[in-house]
Amino acid sequence: MRIAVSGTHFVGKSTFVDLLTEALQHYKKLKEPYWQLVEEGVRFPEVLRAKDFLIQLERSLENIQNSGPDSILDRSPLDFLAYIRCCDDARTFEYESWKEEIFRQLYRLNAIFYIPVESPDRIFCPVEADPDLRIRMGNELASLLFEGKWPVPIYSLTGTPEQRVSRALQYMNK
Repeated sequence: MRIAVSGTHFVGKSTFVDLLTEALQHYKKLKEPYWQLVEEGVRFPEVLRAKDFLIQLERSLENIQNSGPDSILDRSPLDFLAYIRCCDDARTFEYESWKEEIFRQLYRLNAIFYIPVESPDRIFCPVEADPDLRIRMGNELASLLFEGKWPVPIYSLTGTPEQRVSRALQYMNK
């Protein structure tokens, strides 16, 4: 299966990806596009704008395109659509010009595992990580994921990291 893990920052996506990859040892883990780009020398500003998330959206789409059948991707293209929608300059993003490619790559996924912000919150978000953006993006992403007609099953995973992995494995075995 080709799986993307989706959610706002500081919800436990990377921990979940690590644990799921441990459980599925033959799966390949792909890092979050932001960190891939930083490792390649891309320098992002302290406050990200729509164009910065667009660069990450492009990488997310490339990651899906280039991934093998047993891959776990940290983030989905929908994450970046949600972040873009939260930006002051969101109107500069022309979704219609990206829609076809987003759908084409989402068709390649077998599942998106969505990790929401829980109440009570499981992970502390430091001030420098913009807790307000975290909540806005989380709300925007939930709206996108569950109100849109996407060509991939989307599963919401809550609970401890171990509970999330257990549920994910159940979904994968159906």
